[in-house]
Amino acid sequence: MTKTITEQKRRIVQKAIEKIEKQGGCNSYIGTYENEPFLILFSWDDLNMIEKNTHCQLGSLIEYGFYDEYSETTCCGKIVRTSPDSYSWSPEFYILECELVCKDCLSFEELITDIENNPSKCNDQLFKNEKFVEYGYFKLNDEDYENGLHQGQNDDPKKIFDELENEYNSIVFSINEVSQFYIKFDVWVKNN
Repeated sequence: MTKTITEQKRRIVQKAIEKIEKQGGCNSYIGTYENEPFLILFSWDDLNMIEKNTHCQLGSLIEYGFYDEYSETTCCGKIVRTSPDSYSWSPEFYILECELVCKDCLSFEELITDIENNPSKCNDQLFKNEKFVEYGYFKLNDEDYENGLHQGQNDDPKKIFDELENEYNSIVFSINEVSQFYIKFDVWVKNN
């Protein structure tokens, strides 16, 4: 029953968008975010026009957000949040060769190929530690590396990489905690 109501509401919004497009312009569109219909708005004008055409507050019909906070992935068309909404936020996507790839479509092999031996890139909580172990990596550090605003939180991936690059064939960095003032990360290594 809930699915039917959700679909009916999505259709109401879609019809309003189509009507506005015929009248001269609406850049907003409906996609899927967290398995639910989701409207990406391009302006407050779009929001006002859609509400005027549906005779409802938009939030009562469909979840929505603005284009500068959400984007559509190039892999499957799923909508992902691209703007942090809290201090502990982590992206559920990865930018791979200028393509926005969602967490579900990204393979571990693609990620490793892109971040391996590159201290400017990392696994940002997309894959769990078990995946690294499965692929033959071992965690080099016993305690978390930290970089942040507090005293002593000055671990630098570039410096760490420079110290390790002659010792290991493969070095990858993986963030395991994000907060308001610091990040914690691990270093995973292996010799092929």
